[in-house]
Amino acid sequence: AVIEDPDYFTTLAFVAIDESGEREFSFARKPGADTQLTKEELDQRLLSDCRIFHFGSLSLTNEPARETTMEAATIAKGAGAVISYDPNYRASLWKDEKTAVEGMKSAIPLADVMKVSDEECLLMTGAATYEEAADQLLAMGPKLVAVTLGGDGVLVATKEGKQRVQGFKVPVVDTTGAGDSFWGSFLYKLSQSDKRIDELTLEELAEYARFGNAAASICVEKKGAIPAMPKLTQVEERLEGKK
Repeated sequence: AVIEDPDYFTTLAFVAIDESGEREFSFARKPGADTQLTKEELDQRLLSDCRIFHFGSLSLTNEPARETTMEAATIAKGAGAVISYDPNYRASLWKDEKTAVEGMKSAIPLADVMKVSDEECLLMTGAATYEEAADQLLAMGPKLVAVTLGGDGVLVATKEGKQRVQGFKVPVVDTTGAGDSFWGSFLYKLSQSDKRIDELTLEELAEYARFGNAAASICVEKKGAIPAMPKLTQVEERLEGKK
């Protein structure tokens, strides 16, 4: 379902990595083709036939992609899909911080499940703690909020309660893709369940989070994002303590 636009180039992201493996992003996007997707170009059949629809906030920074993203999520939600949201804050893509916070928060009511980083949850809520931030985000509509805490793992929060799930201690080469590998793996486990989100216990969700943490721990051991994404067998071996 990829659409090419002859009038706009593909947005480029440049990642600078420091000695600890942390990143700093720069973008070439004036505007990029990713911001030009229109509602008329949406594949209605695809949106109405998916089990999980995931989107992030990078497509919310500019029109027409912002309106199109919201429309796509609304169509998928109406068809019964689980809506997943990752407000991925990249300061240089927004006019200013206030606009970014408003834009990222505007999509939360559509989400059933939400992954957010430690810094992003405090930025969007103004909370003093991750637990307080999770409560505020849950109050906006999602049934589940996962706050990623870097090497310290993740905080899983539902209306049932909260639980911190420890990460795996590994040598960090590059954290690019860590959040994506965690959340993609978590959503995979969610897709394998025959229960609704509100039927899953906090213990089951913590198990999904541990699976995601294992995937992320493998990802950060290598450079790059896509090349570092682990295979299922690697994640299972990490969970079993073999590697």
